[in-house]
Amino acid sequence: MPTVLVSAIQERVRVLCDLPVYTADTPITSAMILDLVKVATELLAGLVGSAASAELYFATSATLTTAPNVDTVALPTGFVSLLRLSWQKSATQDLPLEVASVDNFDAWPGTWSGVTPRYRLLGEAVQLFPTPDAAHTLNIYYATGLSPTAAADQLVLRAGWDLWIGLQTAMLVRARQQKDPSDLGALLSKVEADLRAQLKRDRWGVRRVRDVRPGGDRGYPRNGRWW
Repeated sequence: MPTVLVSAIQERVRVLCDLPVYTADTPITSAMILDLVKVATELLAGLVGSAASAELYFATSATLTTAPNVDTVALPTGFVSLLRLSWQKSATQDLPLEVASVDNFDAWPGTWSGVTPRYRLLGEAVQLFPTPDAAHTLNIYYATGLSPTAAADQLVLRAGWDLWIGLQTAMLVRARQQKDPSDLGALLSKVEADLRAQLKRDRWGVRRVRDVRPGGDRGYPRNGRWW
């Protein structure tokens, strides 16, 4: 997927809303526009996750290492949602971990030999049951979403997503300015409809269209087949 600079989106918003160049002293400051772009990208990530699947666009993986007698291990930077967590028990064994039930919440130290550990998400960490008594390797598969932190950041986006972010940000700017956003809202609705159609195609694939040539009132299938 192509990459888009956050600064390019900010410049599009500046033109759409007829704003002066962003500084620390303008009505819409450089810090403020970055915050608004961040809100818009997070809204887009939520839309994508609900209409299709975070796994299609934001999935990535990392390796975590437990510490002996410590029941938690920090989640990766940029973590949004967990897709899969497994224990690399050996070079040939990668065992999926199950979510712990309330009966497992009392952490107890113990060897992982002969048992399948369980886990739960605890703030910015994974809590493991039983508490590992040695260092172990965990493979985590997770979704990152979209969360820019600077104007120089690059966002990995499908074609047209940057336009949605720009329009949504411009709507937020108009709201802050107490100006009518209806012209932008109409365009945003059209862009969002196209985006949702794109997400639907990505999720379900393109249906094969029936190929039937004219032949009387009903037509006839090509070579006796319907496709």
